[in-house]
Amino acid sequence: MIQIVFKRKYPKPDVSGEDLDRLRRIRSSLKEERRKVTRASIILDYLEGYGDDRVAARNSINKNTVKKCLLKLR
Repeated sequence: MIQIVFKRKYPKPDVSGEDLDRLRRIRSSLKEERRKVTRASIILDYLEGYGDDRVAARNSINKNTVKKCLLKLR
């Protein structure tokens, strides 16, 4: 049986090179707040083309957390 996976459509944020660098620095930071690190990681994973389920699995969080974070990008 073939399973079809549908990706949610969230607005693609306009991210400059500087913004990407900042998000990457936050994601790899050991001193930044955990919620900021998680948000940065969600956004970066989404920009790389991962779907909700995959982003949630990569960050060990609930799928609803991913959804809420990405909906705030509007």
